[in-house]
Amino acid sequence: MSYVPTPIPIDPARTATVVTSRAIRAGHEQDFEQWVTELNRLARAAPGYRAAIRLGQTAGFQHLLFRFDDRAAVEAWHEDAQIRAHVACPPSAPMTKI
Repeated sequence: MSYVPTPIPIDPARTATVVTSRAIRAGHEQDFEQWVTELNRLARAAPGYRAAIRLGQTAGFQHLLFRFDDRAAVEAWHEDAQIRAHVACPPSAPMTKI
């Protein structure tokens, strides 16, 4: 059996990436997981969505990268009322923006 690589789709000449970082409060890791799951669902449903990457760090820091076709797609996603409500971090949230 020989290995046949899967071709990687060619990106358009310009893409746009959103980076958001959060510090997760101790004991709220599961709350954060639920938050990320919903944010990923919202991103995948957005026009121009290409990919998401999650980079974990020690001490409860998480970095989320969302890639879109272009800046207009990012701006539309970022200004969407559902997204704005979901990413807001009230004082009682299980995480804080960093």
